[in-house]
Parts: sequence; structure tokens; C-alpha cells
Amino acid sequence: MLPASQIPSLVGPDGRLPSRQQAARRLVLGRVRQEEVAGEFRAQIERVLAAGIEVDHLDSHCHLHAHPTVWRALREVVEETGIRRVRRSEARPGIDFLHATLRRRVLGIGITLASRFSRRAPEPSLRSPDRFLGLVRSGEIDAGWICQAIRSLEPGSVTELMLHPGDGDVFPGLSEDHAPEQRRRELEAALAPQVRETLEACNVELTTYRQVTPC
Repeated sequence: MLPASQIPSLVGPDGRLPSRQQAARRLVLGRVRQEEVAGEFRAQIERVLAAGIEVDHLDSHCHLHAHPTVWRALREVVEETGIRRVRRSEARPGIDFLHATLRRRVLGIGITLASRFSRRAPEPSLRSPDRFLGLVRSGEIDAGWICQAIRSLEPGSVTELMLHPGDGDVFPGLSEDHAPEQRRRELEAALAPQVRETLEACNVELTTYRQVTPC
């Protein structure tokens, strides 16, 4: 949202935001300025609010807010905006790793460890679901896995299940993060009759971030 001149550590020579791999590399090498991340966060949130859309939680593309630099920037914006519900991008052993590729497992573990390090201090003012599913299986989710995930839910807890549903249409830049065909499959999985049947059989109630209690 911000002009490239105001966020030089976030953009490439062409003035555009880099790919997720390039963004992650910059973060790891310490080449990203926290104040620029916070500024871009503010600009994006203000744009959404100006459109009349209520923001019920904050997260980031490819879970980059798990990194300490981005996390500190997000915390600044949380205090300024009062938007205190934040995605906790952390996988737990079990269903999330079931049948996942080695690459996805390593990536999921890395994001989880980064998030736990960033959030190591108590944050009583923040709110997040008790559990997050889909981090490791992102882009490879089917109805069978969703049903297994539902059966693994803990009574009395709130779990966020991450999906990237789509109708298969192609949009510029979409191929980098979940191709149209992957998005179509995840939409079909979410709408599958067996998923609804499993929700009912397990007495699971669908909810939103607005009902998330303090973590």
C-alpha cells in the first residue's frame, strides 16, 4: 500500500514486494526494518477499514508474522488499533503432520519454532484460538483429512482450520501461493457432505474469530 520510497527494505528494485522466498531470506538476514513493516501494516488495515470492512483478526502472508521482526511490528499495530485477535501459526504433533511431505514438515516446524520464540513472553492482552490446523498440510488438504482433523479436536477448545478455497479461476501472482487447482480442491473438500456429517457427529460448532476467548 505504501509508496516504495517509504518501505525500501520491503521492496525490490522494481518497487514491488518480493516473493515469499525472498521476503523470508531478507528477514533471516536482518535486512527488513521493523518500522517499515509496521507502517505497511497500518496502511493495509486503514485501507480495509475505510472500505467499511470490520477486521476481526490479524495475520500475515505465509505466516511471516511468526518472525520476531514482523511480530514486534504487529504488536505495535495491535496496541494502536485495538485489534487483539491474532493468528497463532503453530503446528502440534499429530494430525497436522499426517501424510505430509518432508519439505512441508520441515517448513511447519520452522514456522512453529519461530512463532513460539516470538511469543515466548506472556501476552495476556492478545487473543488466539487454542489450536491451529492446516499449517503443514496447506495446499494438500482433502475432505478425508478434514474429517480426521475434526475427530482430533479437543472438547471445549477453539481451533482454527486454515484453508485456501477458490473456484479455480486464475489471477496474476496466484501461482506462487496455492495454484488455482489446489484452491478448487480445498473448496470442494470444505463443502463435502462427509465434512458436514462429521461436524454434526462430533458436535462441533462453527464459529469466528469474534468469539475467540483470551489465550
